[in-house]
Amino acid sequence: MISILNQNWRIILPTVVLAFYGSACAKQCREARESILEPTDRVVQYLTTRPSGEELANAGCTLILSEFERLPVGAATIKRIADERFSHTESRCIRWERADRYVCRYYGGPYSRYRRCRWEPYSYCAAYDTDLIEEPGYREAVELSRNLDLTFERAQKLCRLAETGDLGGAEFASRDLLSFLSSEVRPESDRVYSMACGAGANNPGSGDGWDD
Repeated sequence: MISILNQNWRIILPTVVLAFYGSACAKQCREARESILEPTDRVVQYLTTRPSGEELANAGCTLILSEFERLPVGAATIKRIADERFSHTESRCIRWERADRYVCRYYGGPYSRYRRCRWEPYSYCAAYDTDLIEEPGYREAVELSRNLDLTFERAQKLCRLAETGDLGGAEFASRDLLSFLSSEVRPESDRVYSMACGAGANNPGSGDGWDD
């Protein structure tokens, strides 16, 4: 009887581990899609309309900062995917950058709420040490993570310019952000998603990776 039970556990345990890992993978893919791919597409679609500095100051920055609010979460998710799926070694940060971000907090009860926003300092990793890690996909994923943090910083700077009245500077920064998203972030996202989440990475309705 004990021998039979041991044999059953040897079959069941790997199945449980694989099911748990698969569930964790699917969750990471959903997090990446919801915090990176979908917001990036919406911001690109908006910036393609070439908003003026005045439009950015009036409503555009509210949209951009709202869409990119969870972008640091997406960057952390991609870094975690890189460490867990593409390597057994974690790279270390070799250069930190300080920047400012627009943070809003809500106060009051259910019938009377108000919002208070202000600029607050934060730090992000601007360069990782990946020289010793050669696994396919790892460097691409770490580079995407870094570029997502850089996208978040650029969006904050753009809106800081709009808020302080530098409408020409904000308009120029928006064109620069659109170019960066279109030429770097979006293509990198497609490549990393495909490697990490399977053939269905770029087709959420396929049921492969994204929505399992």
